[in-house]
Amino acid sequence: KVSEPFTAGTGFSIGVKTNNKEATTESEKVLFRLPKADTEYTYYASGDVEGTTLDDLSDVVENNKRKDYGQLFTNDLSTTGTTVSIGSGDYQLVGNPFMAHLDMSKFLTSTDGTYYILTENGIESSILGDGFSLTTNADSDPKKVAPLQSFIVGGSTSVTFTPDMMTVPYDNTVITSGLRSATSENEQLPEIRISLEQEGKKNTAVVAYYATATEGYAPNEDALLFIDKEVGTPQIYTVAGNKMTAINVTPELKDLPLGVYSADNTPVTLNFQVSGAMGNVSLYDRETKKSYPLTGGLTITVEGNTSGRYFLRGSVATSNEIVAKKEAICYSGAPGRIDVIHSALLQQVAVYSLSGQRVRFLDNLNTPTLTIDGITPGIYVVRMEGTTGVQTEKVEVK
Repeated sequence: KVSEPFTAGTGFSIGVKTNNKEATTESEKVLFRLPKADTEYTYYASGDVEGTTLDDLSDVVENNKRKDYGQLFTNDLSTTGTTVSIGSGDYQLVGNPFMAHLDMSKFLTSTDGTYYILTENGIESSILGDGFSLTTNADSDPKKVAPLQSFIVGGSTSVTFTPDMMTVPYDNTVITSGLRSATSENEQLPEIRISLEQEGKKNTAVVAYYATATEGYAPNEDALLFIDKEVGTPQIYTVAGNKMTAINVTPELKDLPLGVYSADNTPVTLNFQVSGAMGNVSLYDRETKKSYPLTGGLTITVEGNTSGRYFLRGSVATSNEIVAKKEAICYSGAPGRIDVIHSALLQQVAVYSLSGQRVRFLDNLNTPTLTIDGITPGIYVVRMEGTTGVQTEKVEVK
């Protein structure tokens, strides 16, 4: 029905390749395009249209050129799958080509289990670990990516899509905006969810307790903070080992650094929610020497681009009391910068390049935190001497 409006992806389109209404040759006739891969169809005409005679259109038209139109792949996807070249680099933007949800537990078998989705509000991080799955978007199922949704994964030269990667939401799933599926029905880990908000835009970080998790950073357990300078929203992070993370799965929660990555110090609002068996959790402010319980939720306003000041402390309600394994932590909280935090007091810090050259030396510090600016991008060895001993860590500066 010509009078019926059609939404995008439905109905048909009509076009002409000439302004000559007295079209006589085949190439000048009206062109119909249908939104599916029909191999034959019938046109009906009821006389002249604006002086153009549509003759012979009541016959069945065979059109082999339209055989695979509207399909995602022209090979036999049902048996071979399709490999798509995506180039190389640290990260690649790919997309779910199916008109069904993509099962990320099958797609991510060759990666560290982490992927990211860019939204108008910021970056959503998801990780599928061994025995658990987590996402910074509480309304999404990290195991499923919506039809035609784009996402970012670690660098690779190609990805392969196979029919068994297609899946559907659970029967009791409520579909959210953007066709994302709702939260997973898997049992959730005890977690702390920290949401950052600035001028209507939001960003989230997750800390989850897992008894057998690695103490520091592990690629298949933690999701690195994905920093995109084009996304103006500040980002909240915690530290695993010496890496800034959006998702931090840890067996300990004693003086876990919490920071904000931002282009400036414009204030941001942080909201804390604790779920599952996580208990007795507080936010410690090293500058004011105050602790704020997270029970029942906590909302505070802090400066943007904050590091070395706030820490998460707590335990799991199963009486698994946490014992700190390291006295000092170092990481790169911003380009050209190294942040050093000590559980007591730092006395001396030295920074060495991998060639052994000492590029920074600071003595007689007597401070629990230290920021070293002006470091050239690269990998460095940081020697930290404090009141409780000496510790050495590697850190990458970008």
